[in-house]
Amino acid sequence: MPASNRSLAVLISFCLVFGAATATSTARGVKGPPRLEQRGKAKQLVVDGDPFLVVGGELGNSTASDLEYLADALDRCASMNVNTVMLPVYWDLVEPVEGEFDFSLVEGAIDLARERDLKLVYLWFATWKNSMSAYAPTWVKRDTTRFPRIRQSNGEAAEIISPESISARDADARAFAQLMRWTKSYDAGRHTVVMAQVENEIGMIPDPRDHGAPSDAIFTHAVPDKLVRLAGNGDLGPEIERIWRENGGNRSGPWSRVFGDSPEGQEIFAAWRFASYVEHVAAAGKREYALPMFVNAALIRPGYRPGNYPSGGPLPHLIELWQATAPSLDMLSPDIYFPNFMDWASRYHRAGNPVFIPEMAPSMRASANAVFAVGALNAIGSGPFAIEDVRDDKAWLLRRCYRHLRNMSSLILDAQSDGRILGLAPEIGFDWTTSEDAATGS
Repeated sequence: MPASNRSLAVLISFCLVFGAATATSTARGVKGPPRLEQRGKAKQLVVDGDPFLVVGGELGNSTASDLEYLADALDRCASMNVNTVMLPVYWDLVEPVEGEFDFSLVEGAIDLARERDLKLVYLWFATWKNSMSAYAPTWVKRDTTRFPRIRQSNGEAAEIISPESISARDADARAFAQLMRWTKSYDAGRHTVVMAQVENEIGMIPDPRDHGAPSDAIFTHAVPDKLVRLAGNGDLGPEIERIWRENGGNRSGPWSRVFGDSPEGQEIFAAWRFASYVEHVAAAGKREYALPMFVNAALIRPGYRPGNYPSGGPLPHLIELWQATAPSLDMLSPDIYFPNFMDWASRYHRAGNPVFIPEMAPSMRASANAVFAVGALNAIGSGPFAIEDVRDDKAWLLRRCYRHLRNMSSLILDAQSDGRILGLAPEIGFDWTTSEDAATGS
């Protein structure tokens, strides 16, 4: 069966499963700011007192930097039955001069979204975007003394601001707080903006951790008692628990003694430092406007070890550590570009973490993947990347799928709450093989 027809067949099967779900009349909550709320068996996004399913798309990295271009992109989103757009917000454009804030682009984006009846999710491109610090303001980039970069194990610097930079952390937090304060003043009555992502695809590369002098010093300090207690109780997840036990199950001492000096042990340290930094930024924003907040992760290719991929980010094996270190975050989310979508999405359905997929490959399977996520994992929603550029058969499938999802959103959300919803799909491997392929030898 051609890929396009196979995806459509999967979509139809999912819709039949949804249609078979028995929805009940669930009491709606009180109005207020957008929030995450436990409704029966599912934690859902609530907007204006009602549960809301994100039928979304993420814009290309630079699309939101020009309002005329953005208007065309949002027209395209609306034509594809999108109800929510993941919108980049750039620190370098918000604060081009230190202490001077310009929200004209953000205001224009909100106005354009309102005209098209679209909701927005902020993507705060700030200290880190795809590991690098490309979207930090020029005044940050030029001052490597005040805002030091990470050091590789060979001593070379990389274009990644160190998570040990208190000056960068505080400047980022001030800017994000200003953004959230402005958003509350401009949008609290309309709730166009429903969530915010803090940073983008955080991670250390090409080493598992920063080897700058401040980081090296902290690595020799004792691991915080809180983390050791959590590891000893199994509350940091099975992956970290295994590393802790393999290194002797020590309940005190420096990082190399408690978690080891292997790439995996160093990644645990990096995750703690990144999560501590992000918690400071997210908490500052939430004090101004307590929208649901999350971070996203770049995922791992088979066989890669820490340092080969952006290490220390909110990856599945680090979820519990991130939750313990950054409690201001409401969820941790994957950006899924690999064929084995079901596997990766399911790994985030753990430790009470709500599933939301802000960014995924705009492939022929994007529509089926979106439906699987809401059916099998009670997902809040998802969005293909650069959705404004999706064309031809991919756009046709997505447009049809999104029409069904929007028309059935109340049924889907009530079925999630009642535990009367299923998502079924053939398991796709990283190499694009399926269980059907294995059975037939194809």
